Amino acid sequence: MPTIYHYCDASAFLSIIQNDALWLSSLYSMNDTGELKYFLDKALPAVRKSINQYRAGDGFEFFSHTFKTEYYGACFSTDRDDLYQWQAYGQRGKGLAIGFRSEGLCNLAPMSFGLTGIDVRFRGPEKSAGHQIGIVPVQYMTQEQIKICADSVAESVKTDAGGMLRSIQGIVSAINIISSTIKNEKFAAEKEYRLLYAPRIYETHEVGVKETIEGPMTERKWRVGAYGLTPYFEFKGVRAHVIEVTLGPNCSEIHGEHLGDFLRAHGMNVQIIRSKSTLR
Repeated sequence: MPTIYHYCDASAFLSIIQNDALWLSSLYSMNDTGELKYFLDKALPAVRKSINQYRAGDGFEFFSHTFKTEYYGACFSTDRDDLYQWQAYGQRGKGLAIGFRSEGLCNLAPMSFGLTGIDVRFRGPEKSAGHQIGIVPVQYMTQEQIKICADSVAESVKTDAGGMLRSIQGIVSAINIISSTIKNEKFAAEKEYRLLYAPRIYETHEVGVKETIEGPMTERKWRVGAYGLTPYFEFKGVRAHVIEVTLGPNCSEIHGEHLGDFLRAHGMNVQIIRSKSTLR
């Protein structure tokens, strides 16, 4: 697994180090307006058609509505000093890029879905929709590639027609995971990895509306972000996995003296690197 870099402004950097936590925000609040929809729009109709053909009844609708799987994530790049990342996420070069050991953030055995047209490796304890925390490389796909992948998921329905109701949950899980790892090919320059969290959220309506969250993190918080009200979870214990910090080309800490003191004050002895990008 590669070293991955989280680009951020100075305030976010301060928060991450001081609080020893990354914010895993709802994927619905990402900068790609088509986030989560590229695969869903093609996969859901294909899978519903296949399920109806094999007489699974309302199994798909039952699981997709009962288990509200909403993915939360923090974004990284494999590029340490990338001009696009500085402009888009690093406060136009005034910010910093935190380099993490990816296997330290999530040191679990990888697994993959054997689907035509895609290789999704999700580092998590199981394939079920909930309780997952994983490091995932984003797949940048054309519309044709996405269609091939969606058809492959629909085709998998045939493999267990007799026990369809038991397998629907796995199919819904696969659709959710794949949807959270696919982006428009136009974003390929980001070379993105994601730290993803998939809590299982139950809603009951017996006495009002009650929401129960299952998973390693159960306290969902809220903030006002660039794209409106944004839910997030705090992923703790990240300081130990920082191996370097890159200063943006316009970062006010360009000489690094105070930055070094700040890091040492939090028990960190990591390499400080200065950007070689030229950005006004």
